[in-house]
Amino acid sequence: FTITAPQGALHNGDVAVSPNGRQVAFVVRDANSRNSLWLRNLDSLDVRVLASANENQVEGPFWSPNGQWVGYSANGQLKRVPATGGHAAGDLFL
Repeated sequence: FTITAPQGALHNGDVAVSPNGRQVAFVVRDANSRNSLWLRNLDSLDVRVLASANENQVEGPFWSPNGQWVGYSANGQLKRVPATGGHAAGDLFL
């Protein structure tokens, strides 16, 4: 299947499937060369941002074993964000 990036952005190839196989986290690059982390439920075509493009080097998404968090690398640090959305945390206790 195809994961389409939001309008005006390009998919950079970083993808992680949730442990239950129902969601996909992926990284896209906008027109200003900033990366952001997005999430798609596989039973829907809608996508939503998890980690904003304020962090220039968002990459390498991965899931916590329980599927509650999405981890990623940004500007040389490992971070996490709730899969339901919210603020990213700098500590990586998954």
